[in-house]
Amino acid sequence: MLIFLALIILALAMFGHASLLIGWVNRIHSTGLRRWLVKSLSLPLLPLVPLAPLLLLTWNDLTSSLRILLSDTPTSSSLSLESLAELSFWTTTFGPTPLRSIAVLYVLFCAVVAIPILGFTVYHRRRKRLPKCVVYSRHIDCDTVAAIGHVPAAGRLAQWVTAIPGNQIFRLRLEERHIRCPRLSTELDGLSIVQITDLHMTGRVTPDYFHQVVRQANAWQPDIIAITGDLVDEAECTEPLLEIFAGLRAPHGIYFVLGNHDFRCGDLPRFRQQLEQAGLIDLGGKCHHLSIKNCDILLAGNELPWLPPAADMSALPARPDQLRVLLSHSPDQFRWAQQHRFDLMLAGHTHGGQICFPLIGPTLCPSWYGTRYAEGDFAAGGTYMHVSRGVSGELPLRWNCPPELSKIVLRAGS
Repeated sequence: MLIFLALIILALAMFGHASLLIGWVNRIHSTGLRRWLVKSLSLPLLPLVPLAPLLLLTWNDLTSSLRILLSDTPTSSSLSLESLAELSFWTTTFGPTPLRSIAVLYVLFCAVVAIPILGFTVYHRRRKRLPKCVVYSRHIDCDTVAAIGHVPAAGRLAQWVTAIPGNQIFRLRLEERHIRCPRLSTELDGLSIVQITDLHMTGRVTPDYFHQVVRQANAWQPDIIAITGDLVDEAECTEPLLEIFAGLRAPHGIYFVLGNHDFRCGDLPRFRQQLEQAGLIDLGGKCHHLSIKNCDILLAGNELPWLPPAADMSALPARPDQLRVLLSHSPDQFRWAQQHRFDLMLAGHTHGGQICFPLIGPTLCPSWYGTRYAEGDFAAGGTYMHVSRGVSGELPLRWNCPPELSKIVLRAGS
């Protein structure tokens, strides 16, 4: 019984230890702090996560402590100073070595913390399902390597990483959702929006792959294309990106917001200008009115917390016949979208976790809400949000989390 209890406590402690450190890293990366500060506060912690098995070193001290607690716990009828002193196991068991007692206390603390975290994780994974407003859903896997004719990886690192068994970085998943939107006019029934996000062009993935993404997007013949940030990670990738985006086609416009990685292009105002010269429409902190079949659509952008301000909605009272669509890099702005009565919000940033483990799912997810909005479909307060896993990543590695190109079709009716 004692050994079984100690094993449970140690298993919970390992899970709690990893969850605390990863949770801190996730939330630090969701802030608008400078990149060097984010790295300073988070990177030193990541090497500590694999050290969770070292908690096994407390086995002897933990079992000794549990033996004292289980065998000599005083009852209300036999409470005495002697029994209370004996319960002070960190002094009776460990003597003058406080570090050992601190280690055991840390194990117990992590085990206690792990219980609500584990319960929350299991609850949300079991509860996750498509919102009721989703009336149709399907996905198709596309082998881009077969379509291109070669592996679109450049450099030894990329070639080595993309060759890891199970890496899904080039298995693009085409996600399609049909959403019932009560405020959508019947004239706009079937309006389609294709979302492209998180290209993270570093040069490790060659332009051939992204041209294939553009071909797939155009094949859907969308009315609108929405690009939701993290386009380039290296300044020299700007020109190839513009060539890729020049191939996009949408009769009612191609709109974009930027993400935190786009700071790396060097000159953000010039980068925005280059994208606009390529025919894209900048929604960063702006509102844009679009008329289709004499119906008004409000498109807005939110690049918080990295690029304030968000679009000013104070002078735009919501109209019952106006469709509102928000482009946001981070899903953390979901509550903001609800407050301003957006019907549809498109976000990226989280990559779906990029590496997902069986049962546990994603772990590293740069969001203030942890993995809650890692990817998928969410509805609350009259707002539907789709969080895309993105089409690539800074490191070309995905496991149990394929890249995504998504199409949202809006349907009229309640």
